[in-house]
Amino acid sequence: MPIKNGNTEFVFVTHYPSSKRPFYTMDDPSDPNVTFSFDLLFRNLEITTGGQRLNKYEDYIAKMTRLG
Repeated sequence: MPIKNGNTEFVFVTHYPSSKRPFYTMDDPSDPNVTFSFDLLFRNLEITTGGQRLNKYEDYIAKMTRLG
């Protein structure tokens, strides 16, 4: 993702592949191969990680079933 303002040393990396995040991370409905998750980097060091988790029981069951 390009930085729109070049006056920062912080960058968010978003939409990690579903295969690289825990199963409880919410998939992007428009592309279930990526998740609503992020890393915040500062000078190439990971400061924090986060993401939206599934919030419905049915979604957990569906994702666990899909992943086997």
